[in-house]
Amino acid sequence: MEINELLEGLFADIEKKKIGRIVGEKKSDGTYEIVDKEGRVIQRVFWPSDRYVVDFAENCTQEGWMQFDTSQDAAYYGVWVNPTKLQTLSYAEGDWALVTCESKEWYNAELGDMCEFHDEGRIATGIDTETGQVTIYRQDRTKFFIIEEN
Repeated sequence: MEINELLEGLFADIEKKKIGRIVGEKKSDGTYEIVDKEGRVIQRVFWPSDRYVVDFAENCTQEGWMQFDTSQDAAYYGVWVNPTKLQTLSYAEGDWALVTCESKEWYNAELGDMCEFHDEGRIATGIDTETGQVTIYRQDRTKFFIIEEN
């Protein structure tokens, strides 16, 4: 199945909701201040499957989708970004969320929030069998951001 068919099928009849951005620390009542309700739209749906329907979609990379590595990646969890379409996609135990940004500035803000939430993108850990030295390989997330060239 192609990625566009998958996403259109999943989110075709799902309501689009404007989302804000969390600002500051958690308040004493357990809530956060949320601002900027314009600029990003989210669609959510429950469809039990696994993340591999995206990873192995026929034209996933050709359509601009890239995996956003997290420490939680597994069959039941995954995150992808698409700077061409200004979208992010996440999957967690059957819950799918597609965020569509209205501009590159909002897309970059969404990515900034994702980087903050997920910390560093660990790809792999290597251990030298002779010395025991540990090397951690991290994803270069700068490739996901849209940088304007002057």
